[in-house]
Amino acid sequence: MSPVYLVRKVVDKFSLLPKKKQCNICGSKVFDFLPLPGYYLKNFKKYGFRHTQKGAFETIDTGHFFCPQCYSTDRERLYAWYMKNHVVFAKEESILDFAPSKGFSNWVKLNYDCKYVTADLFIEDMDVKTDIEKMDVFADNSFDLVICSHIMEHVKNDQQAMAEIFRILKRSARAIIMTPVLIDFDGIDEDPSCTDIGERWRRFGQDDHIRLYSQKVFTERLGKAGFGVEKITSTDIPVADISKYGLPANIVLYICHK
Repeated sequence: MSPVYLVRKVVDKFSLLPKKKQCNICGSKVFDFLPLPGYYLKNFKKYGFRHTQKGAFETIDTGHFFCPQCYSTDRERLYAWYMKNHVVFAKEESILDFAPSKGFSNWVKLNYDCKYVTADLFIEDMDVKTDIEKMDVFADNSFDLVICSHIMEHVKNDQQAMAEIFRILKRSARAIIMTPVLIDFDGIDEDPSCTDIGERWRRFGQDDHIRLYSQKVFTERLGKAGFGVEKITSTDIPVADISKYGLPANIVLYICHK
C-alpha cells in the first residue's frame, strides 16, 4: 500500500473530525475518499500519457476515487445514485451487469429483488461467460437494464458490442454504457491491432485499452447502434449528494434508451 493510501486510511479511521461523507455502496461514513492509485500516475509519466491534467476526462475525480472501506469507485457510486433515484423494478424484471466489482454487485443484489445476471468473457466468478461482441447465449429483448461500465475501450469491435446490447434489451428498456471520454476532443484514437504495452499506455492511458473516445464519437456510435442517448450531468444531481457520496464534479452519465 502506498504511503498516501496508508495515511489517508489512518486519517479516515482515527480522525475525530465529523465524517460528513458516505459511501452509498457499502454505507460506510468516511472522512474522505482515496485518490487514484499511484500506479497509474507512475505509468502515465513513464510512458508519456498526455491527458493527466485535472478535469481531462468526464466522470472521474482522481483525487477522491476509491471508498476507503469497500474500494468502490466514484463512477460506481454514481451508478448507485442513479439507480436508487431512477430505477424501480418488479421481481419479474431483469438486470445484466458486465464485469461488476464485488461491492457494486452486492449492492444491486441487496437493493433489487429481481433477476440479476453478471457476465464477462474472462472473469471466472460471473454468472455467464460470454463475449460482449457476440452474446448468443441471450435472446433478443431479454433485459430491462444493462450495465456496461468501462468495457468499450477494451473490445476489438465496440460498435458490434453496442449493437449486441441494443439487441438483448427489451423494447423501451435502457442501458448504462460508460467509457473514458476525453474532454476538449472531438475525434477518436483507436487501434485494435496495437499490442505493445508501452504504446497502449502512451496513447490510451492503460495497458489493456485500445480506444480513446470523444463525447462526439461515443454518442454517434451509440446512435448508430439504435440508441437514444440521454446525458445526465452534474447539474441534474443535488450538490449535497455529489459532496456526500464523493461523486465526480464533471459527471456525464450516459443512459441509452432502446
